[in-house]
Amino acid sequence: MTMAEQTPTQQIHQQHERFMINNYNRFPLAFVRGQGCELFDADGQRYLDLFTGFGGTILGHCHPDLIKAVVEQAQTLWHVGNQYFTEPQNGAAEAIARNGFDGKCFFCHSGADANEAAI
Repeated sequence: MTMAEQTPTQQIHQQHERFMINNYNRFPLAFVRGQGCELFDADGQRYLDLFTGFGGTILGHCHPDLIKAVVEQAQTLWHVGNQYFTEPQNGAAEAIARNGFDGKCFFCHSGADANEAAI
């Protein structure tokens, strides 16, 4: 089957097979956009997104307040390593402590970082 004969989803799957390592099985869907609690695949099908991901989509896809906050922050300061002080990180830690628990935060990049800190 040529690329022209493939559906958009099949094209995305073929690109994945060519350039990525399959370290775990995937569902046979290829999402290309989201809005609120809906996802849309490369073939135009609409799905209700009931997967919270890893905490990143709890507000839904393309939430206008989140987009506004990300754009404002990206225009100011995108990323600084944890070796430096930043007001946004301090503000996030304060909000978490004030609204969740009265403790301190540890921001990290992975479960390995979290385990190292716990040990």
